[in-house]
Amino acid sequence: HRDLKPENILMNRDVNDPKITIIDFGTSGIFAQGEKMDQKYGTPYYIAPEVLNNNYDEALAIYRQIVDVQKDGADILLAETLGSLLEIHAAATAMQGCGKPVWISMSLSEDTDTPSLRSGEPLQEALDLISQIGADAILLNCSLPETISGAMETLQQCNVPFGAYANGFTAIQKLEMGDIVAEKFSKRTDLTPTGYADFAQSWVDMGATIVGGCCEVGPEHIAELSRRFS
Repeated sequence: HRDLKPENILMNRDVNDPKITIIDFGTSGIFAQGEKMDQKYGTPYYIAPEVLNNNYDEALAIYRQIVDVQKDGADILLAETLGSLLEIHAAATAMQGCGKPVWISMSLSEDTDTPSLRSGEPLQEALDLISQIGADAILLNCSLPETISGAMETLQQCNVPFGAYANGFTAIQKLEMGDIVAEKFSKRTDLTPTGYADFAQSWVDMGATIVGGCCEVGPEHIAELSRRFS
């Protein structure tokens, strides 16, 4: 399948009954020996199926497999586009004790009056949870720059480095099983490199030390960020 790439497949070989795990943008599924994938994989707001089912133990096990495979070749461990407290809890816990900096990045809803995760849970509760577990940096990503700007005052409360990398979509709507991001979301035409850098400048002015770009924020936007902050 065109969306299934080698880097999206993990296999734990250090057990007697190895499992193959399919991962992509937070989507995960465990396949036993002889079992075949017979349905489309893809979840609302990039939240993995075990998270939607509120299965923390399964989510934690999958994140630990991902961490185990990647930790030796990584400079930092970044879990991004996290959209619920359960997902944050599992990912942040899985990355503890690996000897690498732990970065947590969350995606925010555009449909709430106060800064909230895609799940609708308050951003403040997420920050409190991350503080208890531990992280070396806290970020916001794959959200509209306007939404991130509205949450920056809350993010300022972090006692670790913080920042953001927004997307360039017109909006993020709920995905259904099997939906493809490129076919569901539209690129906005008003987000020029200078305009995006202005958003990033406002975040830096509020204390952010890590900025970048997510979906539909292209090389020209990053070049302007480099020029602006060099």
